[in-house]
Amino acid sequence: MHPVLVLGFLLATSGFATAAGSNKLTPRAQNIPTPPSDISNPWGPNEFSISILHRSQPFSPSQFFRTAIGVLSELSQRDFNSMLPRPRMSWYETSAPRLTIAVASTGHNLRLPVRYVLWAIARLWQVMVRTNDFRTSVTDLKWQGAKVGTMSIINYRLEQPGTIPTNATSLPTTDPAAPQNAWIGFQYRSHGSLLPTADVYMGAIGALIQAAELTSARPPGQNIDRFEGGFPPYLATYSFESYVTPSRLSRLGLVASIVAATIYASEKNDWRELELNTTLDGEVVARGGYRRSGQVGGLGAGDGGGVSSS
Repeated sequence: MHPVLVLGFLLATSGFATAAGSNKLTPRAQNIPTPPSDISNPWGPNEFSISILHRSQPFSPSQFFRTAIGVLSELSQRDFNSMLPRPRMSWYETSAPRLTIAVASTGHNLRLPVRYVLWAIARLWQVMVRTNDFRTSVTDLKWQGAKVGTMSIINYRLEQPGTIPTNATSLPTTDPAAPQNAWIGFQYRSHGSLLPTADVYMGAIGALIQAAELTSARPPGQNIDRFEGGFPPYLATYSFESYVTPSRLSRLGLVASIVAATIYASEKNDWRELELNTTLDGEVVARGGYRRSGQVGGLGAGDGGGVSSS
């Protein structure tokens, strides 16, 4: 569908630009539609499972979270239902360079579906958060009980074909889906409730996986009117809505907005609810951010996400 691009974001100062009074953000929760009932949860169906074989070296949670966000910023732009280009691949986030996520299929010439890697990240990070145990590990990936591949979280960089660096802290140059490759920018305002750090990160992980699945189901080039996603039961819900008609919020713009909001909170160490404007060549084209969802409960509580397109 769309070309795979490495995402990153230039962090702006807190507060919105004041060039136009009409750009002032208002809460968007009441404008987000109820997600449809058939939206998948970010950890995938029951037929998919993981088995952690062993864990070893501990690292800070922030290293693991930044690595996951960087890797998902690349994976979420691939076709959700496509296969990885190689039987063995790895990713490392340049802002957290001590960790690498590596995957390998069970057969020499077999390739893993992209969605298996997305689901595995969701499930493995969920285990680490629940147990408060952030260590390098080796994990089997299974479909209907049969092993299909392995995911390794390692503390060194693999020098092999299929190794992809990601960067979640520098701005992508342009949006190729926008007219004349318009420049992507962001405006931020933190306010409201303070959220747990893990909830903001896990909400972003869920939203990125849902964005990959939902946008892959749309015709190529079709922009997004509204999106809402997260990772129940974690409290951060990410939502974005087009500010112009017709919508100019592309798949890249949506992924960029989710990651930009998360990295801004991390860089500023400000975990309050966040409002965000997405701009193209300085013009506001979408509004959103993340808010406290208020959902509580165990794994599987709440809705998985929703999108509508124009």
